[in-house]
Amino acid sequence: MREVRRQQLLDRIGSNEAHARTVASRHLDPRFVQRRRTDDGYEVSWSPDSHAGQKLQGAIKRQLDAFRAEFGRAPGPGDPVFHPDADTPLPMPEERITEMLGEMAVLAEQSGIDPAYIQVWKKLGHVVTEDTQRLFSVAEVHAFSDTVRSFQEAADPRPAPRRPAIRRTPCAQ
Repeated sequence: MREVRRQQLLDRIGSNEAHARTVASRHLDPRFVQRRRTDDGYEVSWSPDSHAGQKLQGAIKRQLDAFRAEFGRAPGPGDPVFHPDADTPLPMPEERITEMLGEMAVLAEQSGIDPAYIQVWKKLGHVVTEDTQRLFSVAEVHAFSDTVRSFQEAADPRPAPRRPAIRRTPCAQ
């Protein structure tokens, strides 16, 4: 049993070192999402020339168009980008977000995608992917991976080979 624990610790150390290398190699690289600490949290930015930046710009444009169509005006500085159907612009209620994540989990499973990722998103409030893991602390990456494994083991308690908890995102290139 001590040998198993020793191997787990060595795996964790190797994972920490790999995370540090990834963070260092992608810092200020315009091909990747950047996260900067601010006085009240974090600021996340994408280069508009990157593949992910172009996809993000398209998604934001669609949301802004939907806002204009729904409210007959451009959004102001305090207006939410993501909003429910309402007479006035209001932030999406927490209950609706939770409901949407539940719907996504069902659709994910029907599509052959492991619903554990959606469940973890609901629980932790974020998703860590191969392309975004450097935006998170080592503790956040491990919490995500450990929580994914917990959901996977709860869904199928049979011993299985270790599955990677962090996946490549389809929009990142």
